[in-house]
Amino acid sequence: MSSAYILVYQGLVKGGMPAPVAAGLLARLRQEDGAELADGLREHATAQYSAGPNDSRAIYRRRAAQFGAMRRAADWVLSTTAASRLTTMPRQRTPRSTA
Repeated sequence: MSSAYILVYQGLVKGGMPAPVAAGLLARLRQEDGAELADGLREHATAQYSAGPNDSRAIYRRRAAQFGAMRRAADWVLSTTAASRLTTMPRQRTPRSTA
């Protein structure tokens, strides 16, 4: 079974797939992967940091903070993978070669 990434790569290399179509497919795959990862993070946060029946207030507050941090991480993953550009390349600080 082939990965969708392999099919896009082969389509580009063999010349059967135009670059804009490949870019669109890769963007959709990135969004799907990000949504799947974010869902997994949320499920893990619920399983790991949900409050227990005998938790003290301090333990409850700590778990609530950890749960919130994990949810924010999941939201960040989802928003980052949904963006058109994942990162921006930093400019080189000096004009000299890095080679």
